[in-house]
Amino acid sequence: MVLEIVSRTRGNKFVALGFPYDGEIPDGVESKYIIGNSIAQNDLDAAVFANYQPRALAEWKFIPAPEPLVAGRGLEGLETAFGIVRDGVSARNVVVSLE
Repeated sequence: MVLEIVSRTRGNKFVALGFPYDGEIPDGVESKYIIGNSIAQNDLDAAVFANYQPRALAEWKFIPAPEPLVAGRGLEGLETAFGIVRDGVSARNVVVSLE
């Protein structure tokens, strides 16, 4: 489904797959299966986390969702965060701010 949608877009058409895919890849679309820990061993980590993501976040082109649940600040917030996770949280990122 994602590959079909990407095939209808303009520009560079590349999809990083998090799972092996045996299906047909549409013409003009490139894809590569990437194992989660392999990004640190190639240029993908820098491309995403150093080049794309900071700029996209600053320009509101990448909007994280759902809204993070800020449990607290510094080391003092860790116990609260662990308590929230222990008690159960769904579809939220529990965050402790370091600032």
